[in-house]
Amino acid sequence: MLNTSLGSNYYSWDFGNGISSSNTSPNFNYDSIGIYNISLIAGNSYSCEDTIIQSFNVYQQPQAIFNPIQDSICLRDSIFLSSSNSQYQDLITWNLNGSLFNTMNDTAIFIANPGFYYLEMYAS
Repeated sequence: MLNTSLGSNYYSWDFGNGISSSNTSPNFNYDSIGIYNISLIAGNSYSCEDTIIQSFNVYQQPQAIFNPIQDSICLRDSIFLSSSNSQYQDLITWNLNGSLFNTMNDTAIFIANPGFYYLEMYAS
């Protein structure tokens, strides 16, 4: 959490899940999805305080899972790529030897040249 308070010398953070901190700019990781109301009370030695509350959404981390149907194919053939086991993604990005392409569904790739191909999948 980035604290941009001015003129304060003490802080009270509430992360909306029963955890709190008195650090100036604490680092915190949520372990459950949901909407959290995060509050910060900033004060000074004259007992003056100010409070801010903001809602924060924690979303499910996408899980990129794919299994190619086959691990080798003939030249000028296509390989079918299925992302159906992936979860919580809005977009699938495939990386084939440094060439990126996006898809929402399963796809096939035509292989025009012989060789070893590096394949990677990103879920976002």
